[in-house]
Parts: sequence; structure tokens; C-alpha cells
Amino acid sequence: MYADDFDGKIVNARPVYSDNPWVVIPPNYASSTEAQKAFEKGALYKYCPSPKIFKCPTGIRGEWATYAIVDAMNGFNWLREGVTLPKGVYIKERSEIRHPSRRIVFIDEGRLSADSWTVYYDEERWWDCVTARHGMGTTFSFADVHAEYRKWTDPRTIEITQKTWTAGGYHEEHPDNEDLRWVQRGVWGKLGY
Repeated sequence: MYADDFDGKIVNARPVYSDNPWVVIPPNYASSTEAQKAFEKGALYKYCPSPKIFKCPTGIRGEWATYAIVDAMNGFNWLREGVTLPKGVYIKERSEIRHPSRRIVFIDEGRLSADSWTVYYDEERWWDCVTARHGMGTTFSFADVHAEYRKWTDPRTIEITQKTWTAGGYHEEHPDNEDLRWVQRGVWGKLGY
């Protein structure tokens, strides 16, 4: 709906350090009134006016949001020197999305980081944490608006879900981790390695 109202543009996925972000996340343990006022400042509030929609009911007590938009959908451009993303990998407009049923937009990140969520494009590594809920998996929503639960199968992925969130990310190599590859394909549209 946001893209319909803004000439096909994808909402700004960065809740921090950006103008008109998709959501303004209230601080942990904010009052309901303070949280409501913060959410009202987000670009998607008009379409999702209930603060409860931004958090999984099984999320950590005191947090107001557990969902994040992935970097590939108009989020943080994290590219390192010497890395170039091919056309159609980093999306700013809805018309650029090929195969919307396979492109992840939202992830239930769990312990929400301060910015859009990411995973490496060009290496077999996690960057941000993934969560394990509802039977050791997490939920994703896609550009065609369907949601999908992914149960983790690789023990290394499950190990990552148990770690304490860190602002610097995890950057752990996981060769041949099908969980990681599935997420990378969904986030970036393809593997970059």
C-alpha cells in the first residue's frame, strides 16, 4: 500500500539515521502512550495503526518491536570496498523486484537491532542474528505479501539463535549451511558467491 501511494517506491527500511523511516521504535520499557507517539511517526503507521503489529507476541518483554526490514529492501547500503551488487539485488522501487514470492521484506528478528536487518551477499556468513521461536525457526514476509515460517535445520544456525545480540553482528562463516543460503537467496534474490 505504501508503494501504491508513493509512485512504487519502497519504504525507507532504516529506523535509525534516516528521514521518514518505516517505523520509529520506542525505547524498551516506554509507556504505552510514549510508544504510541513513537509509532505514529513511522511511515507505515498509516497502514498499520496498531503498535501490536510490530512485535511477535512471544517477543522479549519490554520490547515494542521485533520485526525488521532487510537491507536489500531499501535498507542500509553496507557494501564494502571492492564489492558491487548486481542490478536487482538492492531494491528501491517495487518494479525492480523480480520474483516477489521469493524476496524477503520483513524478518522476525527477535532482539531487534538498531537498523535494517542484513546477511552477507557475497560470503557464506551470517551478519545479524536470527531468532528461534515457535519450534526453532522464524517467520519471514515476502514482497508478494505472503508470510512463511522457516524451521532451522543446521545446528550452527540454532547456535546463532542462542547468542546474545551484539551491535557488531556475528560474521560467522557457515559453509554449506542451507538455512543461511535460503535466507541469503530470499534477502538478495540470489547467492553472491
